[in-house]
Amino acid sequence: MAVWRHSQRVEPCIPARGCTYWNGAAMESTDYVDLDEIPEAVTSPTAAAARNAAHLARTLKSAQLAVRIMLMHS
Repeated sequence: MAVWRHSQRVEPCIPARGCTYWNGAAMESTDYVDLDEIPEAVTSPTAAAARNAAHLARTLKSAQLAVRIMLMHS
């Protein structure tokens, strides 16, 4: 029962700062794909979001393995 209860708390969601975007200067026509280089203000949060997603995936995979081992020994 405890495993099910905890699994209900881990739902697919987009956390705060879970996405990054390009917001060009107001009233200009420059699109993200038109940039010669990507601004650091965009690359840094994107890299952080990727690291956080990878960490979450590893954590959930590890937790899933721990639950399987626990169930095998119960």
